[in-house]
Amino acid sequence: MKATRDSTSQGASRKVRAQPVSPTELVEDVQGHLAEVGGLKPATFESFCDIWHLFARFCEQGLGLTDADEVTKDDVVAFLVAPRAQGGELADASRHFRRGAVRFLYRRGRKLGLVSGDPTLDVILPKRPVLSTRPLTDDESELCRLCALGTMSDLRLPLVWALAEATARISEIPNVRVRDLDTAARVVFLAGGARTDPRWAPMTDWASAQLRRRLTTPELPRDPGSLVVPWRPKITKRPGNAATMAVIEVLRTAGIHGDPSVRPTSVTAWAGRRLLLRGFRIEEVACALGCRSLDRTAHLIGLDWRNPPQDGPA
Repeated sequence: MKATRDSTSQGASRKVRAQPVSPTELVEDVQGHLAEVGGLKPATFESFCDIWHLFARFCEQGLGLTDADEVTKDDVVAFLVAPRAQGGELADASRHFRRGAVRFLYRRGRKLGLVSGDPTLDVILPKRPVLSTRPLTDDESELCRLCALGTMSDLRLPLVWALAEATARISEIPNVRVRDLDTAARVVFLAGGARTDPRWAPMTDWASAQLRRRLTTPELPRDPGSLVVPWRPKITKRPGNAATMAVIEVLRTAGIHGDPSVRPTSVTAWAGRRLLLRGFRIEEVACALGCRSLDRTAHLIGLDWRNPPQDGPA
């Protein structure tokens, strides 16, 4: 029996009616259900919602489909290969993320009795290449510092870069508050995340100078609970994405973002390698980076323990 939508009930309890569920209705019901019961991290939920609404418009306005159960594998493929609104093809990682979002939409829709199938099941994408991330070189790091200071009146980029130099991951940067800074001891408290442990992380000289500027800028709040990075109003809902784009903006300005081995974690990798070259033991570097594995630490900072680096610290 074809799945149908009840216009009055919410959640999994629904009445059957003759009218099929449109892609937009499917999105709205699944989104409303998840907003009520949870099940996804806030950032993932917001990203999925954006993709779902884009998918619904693509199906209805682009393909003329009014029944979510009539969406086929070919329709999903067409959505995955469609160019961005601003032009340009989607990266492979973005296609995988889109497919995952649509698959989650239909999986949850089936549980709610909204749809009967899943058009993503036979959609095959190329395997995502496993690319290693290399640490920045000292010269690249110095260039990125200069690029982050491009506008002295805007502290956003230098503060993000300073926290990255202090080993903060993208997921940790948005959560650092004024109370977490100890510029006298030149350390910052990082709360950790899914893959990192909480820790007091060391600041570089440059990072310490930028974070002191943050504490002495009259225009910015200095109460202990204030966020260190002054995010722009339009992006405060997704500070994780904003942190990523801030680091990428610096890398792009420095002209090294085109290197596939250079990513936001290249800054963290540089910071960890710098500690190693200063004489820290690998387990001390792991603690500073919040890593839970020595193997993971060595991989991150590009350390081959059989051929340790011989050059000195920056």
